[in-house]
Amino acid sequence: VHYYMDPLDQLKAYDELDELDLDVVGYYHSHTHTEARPSPTDVRLARDLSVVWVLVSLEDASQPAVRAWRISKGDPMDEIGEVTEVPLA
Repeated sequence: VHYYMDPLDQLKAYDELDELDLDVVGYYHSHTHTEARPSPTDVRLARDLSVVWVLVSLEDASQPAVRAWRISKGDPMDEIGEVTEVPLA
């Protein structure tokens, strides 16, 4: 139904990024049966609103679709928000 990352693994990854002085610029995941557009669940669970969300659709596995989005919400904890497509160049 939705992606999941173990919180301890996520903390370890963010600690390593901090040590290397790197920034997260985006996240990606696939949608196996729907289009490459953030689902209502994706929007609801989005907390980092400064990144680009890259989605890969496997709806047509012979031609995967890749699209990028920004998710905007008044507050990261809001249940609903807006999605805006970001051109892939």
